[in-house]
Amino acid sequence: MAYAARPSAATDTAWVQPGHEPVPIGRVMCSQSWLGGLSEDDLSAFGLVRAEVAGPAPVPGLGHPPVLEDVDGVPTWVWSEEGVATLRAFRIGQVKEVARNLILAVMNKDEQDNALALGQEMIYLHGPDPATWPEERQTEYAAIMAKWSKIKAIRTASDAIEAALPNDAEALIGFNVADAPGWPA
Repeated sequence: MAYAARPSAATDTAWVQPGHEPVPIGRVMCSQSWLGGLSEDDLSAFGLVRAEVAGPAPVPGLGHPPVLEDVDGVPTWVWSEEGVATLRAFRIGQVKEVARNLILAVMNKDEQDNALALGQEMIYLHGPDPATWPEERQTEYAAIMAKWSKIKAIRTASDAIEAALPNDAEALIGFNVADAPGWPA
């Protein structure tokens, strides 16, 4: 639970959400833990009004963070379109990273390079039809294609997960990319 505060005598002033480090709110330096531990009497004595912050909080390190606004007397994080777009792009990057890791678990970079080299060599020496390749190379090709089928399933899942990402900040913040439905087992 996160709190914001403002001076009780100035209800038209902006809400302030302190972090771990104290920040000035009215005539008092407040941290989140200090503010959360105050009783209503203490708040009154310090001339503060405290309220629980609503809405999805900022994500550290992302551009276009939300703005803390007063919405019907409640401090609320309000996201701009640019902020939601930045958050969505961040999640898309995470989807791509999970897909990349899953693909590398199926076929690491060296195996991918060797598969390409084998294909190029066999096409150059024996033509594009694997049935004309030496039997041992056909066996290698079949194993490569089995892995390639898994990689294509990962890519298809990645595309579908990206397309299905929500378009609102709260859902995007709560979205767990690694546990998203659709990744192949």
